[in-house]
Amino acid sequence: MTEAIKQLGLGQGDTVQVEVDPKSEQIIIQKSNKITLPLGLSDDFLENLSQVMDSYDETLKGLKDI
Repeated sequence: MTEAIKQLGLGQGDTVQVEVDPKSEQIIIQKSNKITLPLGLSDDFLENLSQVMDSYDETLKGLKDI
């Protein structure tokens, strides 16, 4: 496992994306791309945006048809 982590270039504190492929029953681990927010946006902006989008998912999908 340590060798796989080295191959991905992962270090302590890095974020990863973990998926399970049900067909092959494999666990897929990918290094997440680090996003740099524009100046003036707080660190929790993306988390808050994600929560709003989850809460209003159906409403937002309906807006595209207007």
